[in-house]
Amino acid sequence: MANFPTIAIGLPFVHAGGLDADAAAFIAVAGITDATQKTAIDNLYKDLKGQGANNSSYDFYTRLTAFWLFVGGTSTSCSFNGKTPSSGNTYNLTYSGAAPTVNANGIKFNGINGYADTKVPQNLISNSANGMSVYFRENVKRDEVQIGYVNRSTFESTEIGMSWVLNSKTYIGNKSGQQFTPSTFTDVNGLIRLNRHSGSAYRLYRSGSQIQLITATGNVDTNTNTIVIGGERWSAGNVVANYSDKTFCYADIMTSNSLSAAEELVYYNCIQAFQTALGRQV
Repeated sequence: MANFPTIAIGLPFVHAGGLDADAAAFIAVAGITDATQKTAIDNLYKDLKGQGANNSSYDFYTRLTAFWLFVGGTSTSCSFNGKTPSSGNTYNLTYSGAAPTVNANGIKFNGINGYADTKVPQNLISNSANGMSVYFRENVKRDEVQIGYVNRSTFESTEIGMSWVLNSKTYIGNKSGQQFTPSTFTDVNGLIRLNRHSGSAYRLYRSGSQIQLITATGNVDTNTNTIVIGGERWSAGNVVANYSDKTFCYADIMTSNSLSAAEELVYYNCIQAFQTALGRQV
């Protein structure tokens, strides 16, 4: 009898590759079970590595020191650093004060005494190239700091926060006593990013677009106190103050790398696609 080839009918085509390895590690350690969340996480990792639908050119992942996805619906799942994720990662978050409220939109502190310690010492922040960002939902102006550290002796800071004078967003230049010119912004939510492109150029971005620039030489601060999310770490006494009540959807720190102006928009598109996939974009 002649041998005829077997033809499989109706079987799905499976793409090679599957989950990004780091995405898979994060999904496992964070205990993510929701299919939509898994897909969004995988797509974000691929985007950050320049291998995704929203970014095929730039490797952001290597430049990130730490980033937090605030996904999974529990304070534990929100605590894991997305960079080389594991249960023993140095920059996994620890919480202090009142327990945060956690839901599908992210993680929210009470604005009174709750915050998360990134464990990233501020002295690791380079005075020539660095960056940090937060993505939060509420378009509400309030006297607070969303992420940061301040030297209470010199008032040189590395932080993102809102002005306590004009109800506007102002930022103190990284490792510098100078701050961005106070301006009244209509919109203060979404992805807010600070980025030092060089030793003197320090820029503020919202949703991938530059909204302010100052020229301020970065100074050296050897204090080893750590940067916190949901407030402002002080150099004196290791105190945290100026607490935030925002709902955080993402945060990151680059201690010695930055993004070009062109890369900022691409980076925003990657983060915004992640938030959109989870239905919590602003």
